[in-house]
Amino acid sequence: MPSQDVDPILYSKPYYVGSGAPAADRPYALLVEALARTGYVGVCKIAVRRVD
Repeated sequence: MPSQDVDPILYSKPYYVGSGAPAADRPYALLVEALARTGYVGVCKIAVRRVD
C-alpha cells in the first residue's frame, strides 16, 4: 500500500515490529529495504492473546 493511501486514523496507535529471532533478521531487513525503496508501508491487523 502506498504510504499516501494510509488513512491517518491508523497512526493513532502505531506499533514497531522487528524480527523475533536471529534467523529472521535477514528476511526482515530485506522487507524493510523493499518497503523503503518503493515508498510502500506494511499495514496489518493482529490479535494477541495470552495463554496461561
